[in-house]
Amino acid sequence: MTADSVYIINSSTELLPFITGSSPPNIDFGENTLLLVYGNENVSDIAKNVQFISKNKEYKLNMKVLLGDTTIPQQWCAALLVPKIPQNAIVILSMMYSCEDTIPFTVYPFGFAGLKNDSLYVINSPAEWSSITSSPPDTIIDFSNYTLLCIRSWYPYQMYIEDTILLKNYCTDKYTLNVTIYDKGAAMPQVWYLSIIVPKINKTNIISTREEIIDELSPRIKIKYTF
Repeated sequence: MTADSVYIINSSTELLPFITGSSPPNIDFGENTLLLVYGNENVSDIAKNVQFISKNKEYKLNMKVLLGDTTIPQQWCAALLVPKIPQNAIVILSMMYSCEDTIPFTVYPFGFAGLKNDSLYVINSPAEWSSITSSPPDTIIDFSNYTLLCIRSWYPYQMYIEDTILLKNYCTDKYTLNVTIYDKGAAMPQVWYLSIIVPKINKTNIISTREEIIDELSPRIKIKYTF
């Protein structure tokens, strides 16, 4: 197979040359088409979908390949079973390679008074919870599967958190937490907190960088933590 090319399989006969070491899967090619794409990169995950883009039997196969942190490239093959595509159809392959992807999270509705200003805390156990507060650990958080990220900071009064994005770079195994603050411009300062529950992050409580970007033309302040 040629890398970054799409193969349109409409019959068991067409599929047979691609199969090694096993029998072909049982596919109803009267109703379905199999699309195959091959690559040779250090892949962590693959997302894919097909769009019908014109009346001239044109389709678009969108593939987002999330690269991993392995040192040796690995051969991979993505297979997508779709409703029947005519034999003479045109399938356009759109490949996007990326090391970075967003990580889902849930906002935890409490802050911790014992935190230092402008510090990010990575809480992975009840013991680490107890190191920042005298309150007993919250039993709702399953620390075997989740991590609590906490920030304490100091900004002008009447600000609010406009946006929060957590990213993971799968090539470097680093995380970036981006927080956008909307500053209403009042002079009186206040302490604010941000706590979120995320899928398990096996990291120690060390911040590698903290970057603050202030746009003089906008009331927004962007803060980036990398760890």
